Amino acid sequence: MPDRVRAIRRLADGWEIESRTNTIRARNVVANVLPGALRSLVDETTRLSPRVERLQRQVSGGWGACM
Repeated sequence: MPDRVRAIRRLADGWEIESRTNTIRARNVVANVLPGALRSLVDETTRLSPRVERLQRQVSGGWGACM
């Protein structure tokens, strides 16, 4: 059963991931979401990689994917 992530928080030594049913800690996070969705999961004080911002501009400019 899926356990949707509700929030991702930066900690001094890694990350805290909060889902509907659990909270876990991790050294690294791989998020399979669009950049805008990632921004909605992290709080405003968390700095994301400049690459995330660049990817969001590409999405806003018409970038797309097909599966």
